[in-house]
Amino acid sequence: MKTVMWNETVVEVARCFVEGQSTVREVAKKMHIPKTTVHNKLRELLEHPGIYYKEKELAIKVNELIMKNKQERHMRGGDKTKQMLAELKAKKLREIEENS
Repeated sequence: MKTVMWNETVVEVARCFVEGQSTVREVAKKMHIPKTTVHNKLRELLEHPGIYYKEKELAIKVNELIMKNKQERHMRGGDKTKQMLAELKAKKLREIEENS
């Protein structure tokens, strides 16, 4: 069985996640840590309520935000693809204009 040690970064990552209504990617970028670490810290908070009993409300908010992000994930992905394609199209148009 995995032993979980108290780690203040778990709470720090969770607060950053909830306060900014952020995605895991945004928190990772803001805190300069890998996305995997953000996932692990949030999962630790949710999986070990006995250790983080003082942060029960924070854990509930984290869980709600994770569920919300999962529901919106497909929309954000589509928006990002549209943005990328628009940028490629604009770049091609500039290249055509420059070569003309």
